[in-house]
Amino acid sequence: METTNTRYQILGTTDEVTSCDCCGRTNLKKTVALLVNDFPKFFGVDCAAAAMGFSKKHITHKAERADWRNENPEAAAREDRNNAQMAALRERCNRMF
Repeated sequence: METTNTRYQILGTTDEVTSCDCCGRTNLKKTVALLVNDFPKFFGVDCAAAAMGFSKKHITHKAERADWRNENPEAAAREDRNNAQMAALRERCNRMF
C-alpha cells in the first residue's frame, strides 16, 4: 500500500475567493490560502483544519499570523533575526550546562 505525504503551507486569508476547493462550499466570508504540495488552493477554515489535523482556532491564528507577516515584511524579517539570535543563545547556554 502506497502512502502519500501531503505538504501544507498557510499563506494567509482572502475574502476575494469565497468557495472552498476542498468541499465546494460557496459564499464563505473568507478562505485560507494554502500551498498544497506546491499548488495554491483555497479552503474554508473547517476544511483547512481537517486537512491539516489542527483545530479551527489554530488554523485561524496561523492564517492571521501569515497575513501579518505579508503586510509587515520588515517587522517579520526583524522578528526572524531576533528568533535566530535567541535560538543561538539558548544553544550556547545548553552547551554550558
